[in-house]
Amino acid sequence: MKDVIKKHYGDKDGLKVLSYNGIITTILSNRNYGKTWTFKKRAFKRALKNGKKTIWLRLFKKEMKEALSQFYTSKDLQKYCGITLYDKDTNKDGNVKQIGKTFYYRKFVNGKWARWRWFLKVYKLSDSGALRSADDVAVDTIVFDEYTKTPAKYRRYRGNIANDFIDILFSAKREHEVRCIFLGNKEGFSNPFYMYFGITPPPSSWEGIRTYRGG
Repeated sequence: MKDVIKKHYGDKDGLKVLSYNGIITTILSNRNYGKTWTFKKRAFKRALKNGKKTIWLRLFKKEMKEALSQFYTSKDLQKYCGITLYDKDTNKDGNVKQIGKTFYYRKFVNGKWARWRWFLKVYKLSDSGALRSADDVAVDTIVFDEYTKTPAKYRRYRGNIANDFIDILFSAKREHEVRCIFLGNKEGFSNPFYMYFGITPPPSSWEGIRTYRGG
């Protein structure tokens, strides 16, 4: 299926690709096309609407720390998502707050704020062991952000990337459905998941939507 070339990736694009109901959905594009913002917004909106929770993964510890330091700090992103960050001194009416690796939201109901509930946790991939005891039936999405790397960077990872991810998936899903979203950049990458699942990589110039394993 051919798609029209766009300058930015947005909500409708996310819904379109997720409508194929893949267990794992991979979205590859050039940098700064809006993939990450789209799914940060989705995580917050699904929490508000359905109480659903998201696990957000980065490959390395340094990347995880960098992501945590600026996850929802952009004013433009906050506006896009409908978020205002809580601060006990400067913004007591915020609807999202961060404590360590965890993000919490709250609703304004009947003229007062409801209690805080967590909706997103950020981990590095090697935290697969810690996630075994952190399953929650409300977790229905795992986002693996910037998962595509050069071969040299992949070699810095101590462990098997695909196996560690599958371990996280089964730790999170237990007896309920969990969907996985891989976000990556097209230029200059290799992909250990293609090898793991026996997928022939599409040509670098190809654009569109492709399904595997009989849809």
